[in-house]
This record gives sequence, structure tokens and C-alpha cells, in this order.
Amino acid sequence: PGVLGDAEFDHEDFYNLGEMIVDVPYIERRIEEDREYYENGGKDDDEEEERGVSGAMAKVYDVEERIGMLFVHGMLHLVGYDHETDEDFELMVTKEEEVLKLLKEELEK
Repeated sequence: PGVLGDAEFDHEDFYNLGEMIVDVPYIERRIEEDREYYENGGKDDDEEEERGVSGAMAKVYDVEERIGMLFVHGMLHLVGYDHETDEDFELMVTKEEEVLKLLKEELEK
């Protein structure tokens, strides 16, 4: 994952990785669901803490911030990362955490 192949287009400045669709009403609904969940006690004691974008955005209740996090997740999918197997999940979550950390550092400058 993360290594792009040769472009399949005649124009060298154009490289289409794919598409991402942002459904803002869905994100708003999820924010309200997460807010309610965490304000009412959050996770069970035996439940593992989520990692990567999913874990980072669970307590983020701002639509624009969530879109940025979903953008990181979507871009990693577009460059070949996935989370179908435990090994793939670990690779993708590690990369998500790395990118989120770098973005946070840049925004704090």
C-alpha cells in the first residue's frame, strides 16, 4: 500500500486516484450518536479503545474536523490501504495515526 503505479493517462499532469463522497447529513447524525454515546458513559470496561481515524474522531463533534479525518482515511484507501485483515488493519491504522500526528503538528505551528 501507498505506492502508486504508473498513470494510465496520456496527460502526465492528470492522475485519477478515485473518488470520495462526503455525506454531511450522515456525518452530522454520527456526531449526535457519538455525543450521546460518550455523554452517557461511553464504552464498556472490556471494550478495546479504537485507534486510527475512527478512534480519533469518536469524540470530535465538529463536522469540518471530522471531514478532515475522513479525508485522511479515504486518501489512504485511494492509495491502496485497506482494513480487511488484521494485518491490513494494523498497517492502515498505523499510517492514519502517523498522518493525523503530522497534520496536528503542522496546524499547531
